[in-house]
Amino acid sequence: MANINAAKKLFKNDDVKVWNEAKLRYSDSVARVAETKKKMELIDLDGWLHTKFSKSLTQKDGRTPKKDAFTKDMLVKIMTWKLTRGKFRPLIGKVQSNTEPSVKKAWNEVVSLYESEKYDGSCLDIPLEAVNKISALHGIGTFL
Repeated sequence: MANINAAKKLFKNDDVKVWNEAKLRYSDSVARVAETKKKMELIDLDGWLHTKFSKSLTQKDGRTPKKDAFTKDMLVKIMTWKLTRGKFRPLIGKVQSNTEPSVKKAWNEVVSLYESEKYDGSCLDIPLEAVNKISALHGIGTFL
């Protein structure tokens, strides 16, 4: 409960210094979660997610998504990372039931949204629509 209260306190805080200090402790926090849950693969998955994953999805500008860049293997890794961090839910089988073509199709629909002339970065309509496209895959969902 102490960790939940600390998280709530952090999210209510708008001091950049406090957030930067929390960011410095992030790796240690991930390691503690991995150790507590006896899921040491979380450390490698977290490292992959925060270093290699996003770079593999975007053009050289770091912002523009690449077509066909998102794979079923990536989807399974992300969901494994997510499920390893929190409360156990037997969703990985559903996630693995997605086909490579269905994952590529959903991702390419997301890329098309961002390539459209109507997206200028000033509103949330396109990002929300993108989340809905990916959420249509088996075992993927949102609380939006």
